[in-house]
Amino acid sequence: MKTDDNLFNKYYMNLHRRSTAKRWQIRSVYAQRPNFQFQAPSNSQGSSNAAQPASPQNPVQAAPRPARTQAVPAPVNNPSSSSSASVVGVRVDYNCPDRFGFFPHHKSCDKYYSCENGTAILKVCGNGLVFDDSDSTRENCAYPFSVDCGERTDLGKDKNGIASFLGCIGNDYFGKMMEKKAKSDGVKVLYVMDEHGTATGTCAVLITDKGENRSLCAYLGAAEKLTKEHLMRNFYHVEKAKIFYLAGHLISVTPDSVIALAKQTLADKFNEKTLMLNLGAPYVSEKHINVLNEIMPNIDYLFGNNEEFLAFAKAKKYSTTDLKEIAKLIANEPKIKGTRFVIITQGSKPVIVAKTGVNKVDEFSVPAIDPKKIIDTNGAGDAFTGGFIAYHILKKPFEECIRCAIYCAGECIQRLGCTFPKEFKFK
Repeated sequence: MKTDDNLFNKYYMNLHRRSTAKRWQIRSVYAQRPNFQFQAPSNSQGSSNAAQPASPQNPVQAAPRPARTQAVPAPVNNPSSSSSASVVGVRVDYNCPDRFGFFPHHKSCDKYYSCENGTAILKVCGNGLVFDDSDSTRENCAYPFSVDCGERTDLGKDKNGIASFLGCIGNDYFGKMMEKKAKSDGVKVLYVMDEHGTATGTCAVLITDKGENRSLCAYLGAAEKLTKEHLMRNFYHVEKAKIFYLAGHLISVTPDSVIALAKQTLADKFNEKTLMLNLGAPYVSEKHINVLNEIMPNIDYLFGNNEEFLAFAKAKKYSTTDLKEIAKLIANEPKIKGTRFVIITQGSKPVIVAKTGVNKVDEFSVPAIDPKKIIDTNGAGDAFTGGFIAYHILKKPFEECIRCAIYCAGECIQRLGCTFPKEFKFK
């Protein structure tokens, strides 16, 4: 198959393997610069019909699929996009899987998915994979199977097993490797193997603006099969835990489990637990605000970025878009017991923190990083949360927890994939 080497070198896509909070990176051949979209050649003359922006709720059917011998789809200028809200499209191609490096299996998946920089959408095409676990895919792994800081807490070798992770994986190469690597990083895995052959979840991550922005198109896969029954099977670990950390995506998968865990925080007055929730993506608030309302009285720490909190505020019908005011409003939502901390990240801008009963909002500055050193912002939010939790477990002061979180996020964005240096240099 002939390919355009210049196009190959100029436009590349970073893909990450993802199941719940874990990511692995795969280098494929195309990505989009801001203000560009792919064109799919027609079957007749090789001409193109530009893809139009779509959403998971209203995807647009792609142009006819090109034959394997046709030219590679070329990016074309998209005048409808702006520099502040660039549209990124993911082209799913069945005839040329080796060209794109990922392999969906259902024709219903042959659509364009589009989302603005910095947002995440769900794949809505059934069981189609974002990419498969073939030898070709494995060989293209640039930084395979790095367990991100959202699950790994660097507390020393003597602390192995301090973190347990419950999730659902597929009976496939990536699921097995995920379990192996998590264990090697000291995480106690409580994985449930899906019995119906569903693949381990995946997520396409498009990196743009020289690494500063990323857009996500997630296929939850086996992660979507997690149930309250699975939680109850592992209830021993729930009872023993001191901290629950939940990814917001779980609310769309198994809301009953999330609600059960929230209630468990106060079930034993002699062993009260801390509940931490990461909003995860705007769609969580947009589609599941009722569940968030139900568990809010139990939430002790709420994490998210500016876009996620703006979506939350809109779903709550707050009359403001000021992030500081939003933080205060959420901090003072009804709370059964104790203090709630609301922590909002906004990239290179200061981290906003509000807490129950305190009118003053704190801001924590983010040390400047040379733009030339920023390679990949994907995973920065998970790294931030992981750093915070690690220091929280060590009973460090709140301010130190925030500074550690900022440090971990800063280290993450200077590396390709969610990887970290061997030495932990934060002091």
